[in-house]
Amino acid sequence: MSVARNIFLAFALLIFVSRFFTGIVYEYGDPTTYLVLKHTPSLVIEQENRSDRPVRDRFTIIDADENELLYQTGYTFIMEWAFGIIAVSLGLAWIFHRRRVVR
Repeated sequence: MSVARNIFLAFALLIFVSRFFTGIVYEYGDPTTYLVLKHTPSLVIEQENRSDRPVRDRFTIIDADENELLYQTGYTFIMEWAFGIIAVSLGLAWIFHRRRVVR
């Protein structure tokens, strides 16, 4: 088995799970931003919590900060391009799988 292939497959799986099960939530009327673990899969990356239930009741909070998370711009960029990143990772995994080792 190719180590590089396994790395690319694991990376694709990590991005896939992150895309569907994590997100950024803003509390309505509060400057706090939350990185959350979603309880059900969703394509939404960022959303404002307008529910009568607080964020803590609807999601599992991974990180919170006032105004903006330090890594929020990078996280949003990666999640917006997640399907492209997954496609490239799977393509590279396929290339490493098909590559023949010359002895």
